[in-house]
Amino acid sequence: MRADQKAKDAADGPGSARLFEAVERRILNEIVSEELKVGDPLPSEKELMEAFGVGRPAVREALSSLRIKGFLEVRRGERPVVSPPNTSPLQEFMSDFGRVLSLSEDGVYQLTEMRRLMESALAWEAASKATEQDISDLMRINEENASDIDAPEKFIAGDLRLHRKIFEINKNPLFEVFYKSFVAWQMPLRNDTSQNALEVTQMQHTAIVEQIAKRSPEGAYSMMNAHLYRTQSRQVEQARKRQFDKE
Repeated sequence: MRADQKAKDAADGPGSARLFEAVERRILNEIVSEELKVGDPLPSEKELMEAFGVGRPAVREALSSLRIKGFLEVRRGERPVVSPPNTSPLQEFMSDFGRVLSLSEDGVYQLTEMRRLMESALAWEAASKATEQDISDLMRINEENASDIDAPEKFIAGDLRLHRKIFEINKNPLFEVFYKSFVAWQMPLRNDTSQNALEVTQMQHTAIVEQIAKRSPEGAYSMMNAHLYRTQSRQVEQARKRQFDKE
């Protein structure tokens, strides 16, 4: 190994976070500017080392980070290639971030507020975009859910199906990311499965579905907002009690 290469590798030790981040940023900039397009292979590690003036560890760390984030696809024995947009890393990050944020009262408030505002807007859009099949599906899911009101676990599963269907009506894969991340942090917070709580939820679900079926964006928005405001208030209060008990 050449002396200058040894110096580069030494510089790429534990304190070299900025080096690999700079390499990662430069490669990502080339993807964003379309100098590198989807399906294009990256230069070899040696070429990247020479182009960026860094050692092998910094290049490998940058490539690994870009792969984890979904920007590159790496196959054994081949150069990494630019991947098409992949929402899985974003979903995983948002799910983990939400679970950590939900450990505090403020975090629960922020998460439930975001959910309330987003899903209310999606209900508005669903009332405008839903096909006859979409409305039929919503009504069927809601009716099935009503029949499970005496079985909390089945009812909650049906509850999730109803909300997911409203996300799906909007046909935007990014909304699917938000839905799955909501499920990840919401489920541990959902501990009120009393008969009264489930009956109120079912009543509110029915009101939401009716407004979407009527093609009333304002009504769908209002009903979803009221439904999730109740959920938000209850979950924030639970988080407050949990935090108080810890203290």
